[in-house]
Amino acid sequence: CMFGLIADDTAYLKVDDSNRDQFVRAGCGPFVPYPEKMTVMPYYEVPARVLEDAQVLAAWAAQSLEIALRGAKRSG
Repeated sequence: CMFGLIADDTAYLKVDDSNRDQFVRAGCGPFVPYPEKMTVMPYYEVPARVLEDAQVLAAWAAQSLEIALRGAKRSG
């Protein structure tokens, strides 16, 4: 179950309605794998301040893992 990804040296975590606002408030945007197609995936860039604080990063990652697990249960 995928709860995060790294693309072009940028870390992203999975979002849904329960945590998207914290990413938006931090000024972060969604992962757009193909800009010319405007495809947006449910992953948002992790703010630098979060990446620099292991405890905060662990909390944000745990939220994203819960989201991914909920999605896996629905689809499986």
